[in-house]
Amino acid sequence: MNKEQFHGWKNDPTTTEIMTKLEELKASLSDGLASGGTLATTADETALLTARIVGKIDGLNQLLGLDYKDETDEDE
Repeated sequence: MNKEQFHGWKNDPTTTEIMTKLEELKASLSDGLASGGTLATTADETALLTARIVGKIDGLNQLLGLDYKDETDEDE
């Protein structure tokens, strides 16, 4: 995929709608985490639930932060 194709995809109305929904999902997960939504009966369960939500948020951040990277860029 070249730069023009990427920007065409990223600016497509369907893509922007999906990205908006993913932002809403991320906000919902973050709100649930902040309000104690992962508290469980044991510390281990709480840690596992928290790690799961944090992993989902991290994955969404990676997806939402997609940008075009030219293979000829040297600033890696």
